[in-house]
Amino acid sequence: MIGKEVGIIVQHPDHRTRQKVKYVSAHDLRRGCAQRLINVGVSAETLKVIMRHRDFATTERYCGAMRSAQSAAAEVAAQMSTHASPNAFIG
Repeated sequence: MIGKEVGIIVQHPDHRTRQKVKYVSAHDLRRGCAQRLINVGVSAETLKVIMRHRDFATTERYCGAMRSAQSAAAEVAAQMSTHASPNAFIG
């Protein structure tokens, strides 16, 4: 059972843009699983096996994008924590 049958909404409707409600898909769940595994430090090699990718480049592309985003977020957090007042206006 997937999609509308399970009732998990990943995007609510937006009447301004005429965007319809989007229910979870099998691929959404697959991506979510991969993301959680990356977040806990599972190696790309292990993830390739778990996700059953034929080509390592597919796994590496996804892992690389996720790790780049995590690295950028960590850098921003570190920079913000070193400044005394993160709400101060810099002009």
